[in-house]
Amino acid sequence: MLAKKLRQHQAAVAATAAAAAAAGSPGNDPVQSLAELVCDANSKSVSAAFLNEKQIEADTKRLQAQLKIYERQTRQWLDLIAQINGSLKDVGDVENWAGIIERDMQEIALTIIKAQPAQPAQPAQPAQPEASQGTE
Repeated sequence: MLAKKLRQHQAAVAATAAAAAAAGSPGNDPVQSLAELVCDANSKSVSAAFLNEKQIEADTKRLQAQLKIYERQTRQWLDLIAQINGSLKDVGDVENWAGIIERDMQEIALTIIKAQPAQPAQPAQPAQPEASQGTE
């Protein structure tokens, strides 16, 4: 946009200079000198604006490239965090499963104890030796 304006301005200055030269105006004319000074000053500010625009465009491209890198890294971090959360859920599921199995085993053990008939206490009997085979 500024490059187009710069070219238009330079073309207008060249056309004005050509017209002035064709008209045969003297070079010492104060109005001519003032017009040239104003045109030169204007050309310098347009050129400076053009250079600033180029610098801003270069900076914008550099920042966009950096932003893409940060976006990719952020996506990788989010994926990693999602994997960690999934692993933590799996650990919690295993812990919950182990607790359920433990409670079930305790219930089974209590049921077995309750299901056994109460056996009366039997007096301890001394062990009797078996009959030896050699006394026949």
